[in-house]
Amino acid sequence: PRASGGWPGSIKRSLNLNNMNNIGLISKGHKPNTQYDLYAYVRGELDPEDSEGGGWIIRAYYYDSNNTYLSYQNAASGVAGTLTTSWQYKGGRITTPANAAKMRIQLYDYMNSGWVAYDDISLKAVEYYQMSYDAENRLVSVSGAVTAAFYYDGDGNRVKATVNGVT
Repeated sequence: PRASGGWPGSIKRSLNLNNMNNIGLISKGHKPNTQYDLYAYVRGELDPEDSEGGGWIIRAYYYDSNNTYLSYQNAASGVAGTLTTSWQYKGGRITTPANAAKMRIQLYDYMNSGWVAYDDISLKAVEYYQMSYDAENRLVSVSGAVTAAFYYDGDGNRVKATVNGVT
């Protein structure tokens, strides 16, 4: 089995659900207008001859502070033939709406025959960095989630580095 940890890092879940059953995980610590990477390990066998078509979805639902539904986004989805019995890391980038106060992660599968399992659900804020280079194409500074400055001597050797205020 895959490793697991605490929310919002990852939660171990393994499902074998039919007819759009789901589990929900609530995140209250996210920020509006923020991009997140939402991923999970997925595996399964979906019957392409299934009358339901067979499929799976990793979806985020958004609610305001009064628990009123706002919208949803799919981080990943697929049909028969998109999964194997080996674990695959599936997901994508989502962006929380401006007025979202809560996010609910839903893991769906729908089929009459076959199975889908989910594991290690991961929701992480996307961190952005701006990097600056000198005329010799050497990295001289980084700003954003991390700050750094790099200094070079006349021969182009880096002689000093300061990362997050530590030299």
